[in-house]
Order: sequence, then structure tokens, then C-alpha cells
Amino acid sequence: ITNWIYEFNSGGGSRNVATKGWQIGVTTIYASGPAIAVGGGPPLGLFGGANRPNRASGEKRTDVSASNFDPGKDLYLNIGAFSQPAAYTFGDVGRVEGDLRGFGMFNENVSLLKRTFIPALGEEGNVEFRFEFFNLFNHTAFGSPAANINNAAGYGKVGSQRNQPRHIQFQLKVNF
Repeated sequence: ITNWIYEFNSGGGSRNVATKGWQIGVTTIYASGPAIAVGGGPPLGLFGGANRPNRASGEKRTDVSASNFDPGKDLYLNIGAFSQPAAYTFGDVGRVEGDLRGFGMFNENVSLLKRTFIPALGEEGNVEFRFEFFNLFNHTAFGSPAANINNAAGYGKVGSQRNQPRHIQFQLKVNF
């Protein structure tokens, strides 16, 4: 996560009237996807009934790349990489699979502000007009896929989004 603000002509000396009072702020979020916890297996009488599957041969992820992923038709996980443990036994899959991660997050928020000082409003009186762009480039960050092997029909499907689509808002503020 990075965050910076730049104010045009904020220093002393001669000021360019065209850029006077303008400010830009940017916040970026770039993150890898969260580790996925694969669940399922026959229930146990202990630990609230939770169990985990066993590892089987095969790739945990399907071969569809994250950049070309279509949640309406593609599966993100391969159910063939896991199997049901025998009755009354624990599965060997860990709490989370560290090498099995969901979708990354790429997000840019930008604000542009114009501050105009008005002497009639007092010494520091001004009017601010602000443009704010959230998720400026409208990147989609899908949520984690369904990862319970007891639900074979839904396993590997993605049905949510981790971020919001692009939002743009304008704001007018009077400071006195």
C-alpha cells in the first residue's frame, strides 16, 4: 500500500496562478491473493465436526490463468487434487495451503482537489472542489473460490468480488 499527496506551488516564491491551490493524492493497493483453506471430508465427533481432505496427485489449480479467468464458466481449483479421508480419520491437508492462493488485488484511488482562498470568508477561508476516483482503472479482484470438497458441484467456483467497481464522486466544501 502506498499513499502520497502532492500540492502544486505550495512553496514560497512566485506562484503560477494556473496551478495555485491544486493538490493530487494517490493511494495504491497491490497485494497477492489470500491463502486458500481447503475443507471437507467426513465429519468427526471432535473439534466441532470439522475435518480436512487428503492430498491426491494432480495440480491444485486449474490451468486457466488469473488474467483470463471468467467466473461464469471457469473453475479456479481442481477437485481431483484432493480426496476424502477414510471414515473416522483426519485428512492430511493443512489449515491453509500456502502455495494455493486466491486472486491478487490491484487498486488505485486518486483525488484531485482545487482550493480557492476567499478573503470574505476570513483569513483561512476557502472553497474546495474535489474529484475522487476509487478503483480508477476498474480492476476486478475476485473473491476466494469455494474450497469444500464435500460440495463437488460448487468446488472451485468463484461467486464473489473482493473489491468494488469504479466509483467517482465530486465534493464541494466551504471552510471558514
